[in-house]
Amino acid sequence: MALLAARDGSLWRHDHLRGEFAPVAGTAGDGIRAVTFSAQGDVAVGLALASEAHAQITASPLRPSFTLLERRAALVVGQAYLHLGRPAEAMPLLTQAVAVSAALFDPTSLALADAYRVLAEGALALGDRPPATALLAQAQAIHAAHPAIGAHYTDPLRALAARLTSLP
Repeated sequence: MALLAARDGSLWRHDHLRGEFAPVAGTAGDGIRAVTFSAQGDVAVGLALASEAHAQITASPLRPSFTLLERRAALVVGQAYLHLGRPAEAMPLLTQAVAVSAALFDPTSLALADAYRVLAEGALALGDRPPATALLAQAQAIHAAHPAIGAHYTDPLRALAARLTSLP
């Protein structure tokens, strides 16, 4: 099944036999909205929905066309695992999100910096301070290339830096 995310956040399924798109209902369609559930505090629901979306994307024969969606789903699932205190499960997904981000985005992309930050949070949650510090430095270098960045990018990076410097 081919999935297409619309700008309004809705998810559409392509019917190959009919050659048309139809809105997706139910769990699969809700998977792309897992970010909303996570932001509202229902991380377990967000994890379930994003995991379903990620599984559908990775199983799709059109997977190469969904690289950005797969990257986003991996990042959301990984973040949900981190919020639930399951960093070992998060790390493969976050590593995948960073690899895809590095391959697709400009080296000074804020999306790449954010992926580095989240992977650093996972490394820190596992107690791996050196890789967390190196990933933080990569994210900070990207931020330094931009004269003005919104707080939604800078605040989480500062919080991570503060956690790293407060450790013995």
